[in-house]
Amino acid sequence: MATVATTTRSDLEILADIHRLVQDTQALSLSRGHFQYTVQNGVVIVKGHISSRIGYELFVDNLMNIDGVVAVDDRELYDDETLRLNIGRILPKGLRVRIHHGVVALSGRMAADSPEVQEAIARIGEMPGVVNIDLSGLHA
Repeated sequence: MATVATTTRSDLEILADIHRLVQDTQALSLSRGHFQYTVQNGVVIVKGHISSRIGYELFVDNLMNIDGVVAVDDRELYDDETLRLNIGRILPKGLRVRIHHGVVALSGRMAADSPEVQEAIARIGEMPGVVNIDLSGLHA
């Protein structure tokens, strides 16, 4: 959690600035309905998913620049690009992955009940930020 010293403003004023930031930032527009933010005593708490790592970093960095923000808690904010890279490291050969706001879609020529796929599913399910796993793209 990052902190910065700023002047005191009401949480409602900070929320209004965050709303404008989200509305005006194209890198966040596609993810707008997939993350939430609240403010308590100048601490911004963000949860959910942003599609790109660039959007994630842009959002968090700009939150820190809003007057009145004293800290940003982004421990439950995830980006699909980082999830995809982490999942790609554990996938058996022949499987592909797509992610849309935390929903992991696996595809390839493997049976969903094969031991390799079952092990990958178990490991993916333990990853923070994974909302659901779609196996409809698997074909033996």
